[in-house]
Amino acid sequence: MSSDAFVEAQVAMLKLQLSIEDSFTAVAREYNRPAVIICDRGIMDCKAFVTPEQWAKMQEKMGVKLRRLRDECVAAQLGRARLASF
Repeated sequence: MSSDAFVEAQVAMLKLQLSIEDSFTAVAREYNRPAVIICDRGIMDCKAFVTPEQWAKMQEKMGVKLRRLRDECVAAQLGRARLASF
């Protein structure tokens, strides 16, 4: 698999993870009670499997920087509105 194809696959997995986290958050909100959502996998996991150059390409394709992804993760945990649109 070429580096570009690998980056595309990682971006797809990142988008999927964001969608899963959004779904869990939506379900929790329906209960109108405090909730804790624990995800064994997270949006930052992809970073562990790519080179710094590939990570930079992923951020470019997503239109977001590492700091923004971390903020997104924290915001999701706090139940705030999304900080970025993907």
